Amino acid sequence: MFNRRFTASDLQALRARNISFSKHSEPGEVHVPIPRRGRMNKLETSRDQYLKALQYSGSILDCSFELFKVRLATGAWYCWDFTIRYLDGHIVAEDVKGYMWDRDMVRITVAAKELARFGIELRVVRRIDGQWQEKTINPD
Repeated sequence: MFNRRFTASDLQALRARNISFSKHSEPGEVHVPIPRRGRMNKLETSRDQYLKALQYSGSILDCSFELFKVRLATGAWYCWDFTIRYLDGHIVAEDVKGYMWDRDMVRITVAAKELARFGIELRVVRRIDGQWQEKTINPD
C-alpha cells in the first residue's frame, strides 16, 4: 500500500475528505513515501556511531535505536531515538534533534514525566558546531 501511485481522480476523492499529500513529480500522480519509523536519518546515524564508539571503549553497556515508545494520551505516542544503558545500571532515553518544534517540546516534557516514574532520564541531543550538546529534560 505504501508505494501506491494515485491518479488525479483518486487525489480529488482524498482532497474531498481533507486528506492531502506533498508535491508530486509526475502530473496526475503522487507517490506516498514509506514511513520513516525504524530508519535512521543522517544525524541519528552520526549519533549512533558516537554511541557505538562509547560502547566499544567501555563507557556504556549498550544502546538501541527506537527500542520503546510511551503512550502519552489517547492517540498520542512518543518514541525516542536511543535507549542507553550505562555501566552503573541507569538508563537514559535520548532524542536526537536537528530542529525543535514547539509540539516536540510538549511531547518531550510529558514523556519525561512518564519516564521519571520508572527511573529513566530523558535527554535531547543536538549537534552544534560538530559537538554533541546534551540537555536533560526536567520532569517537574
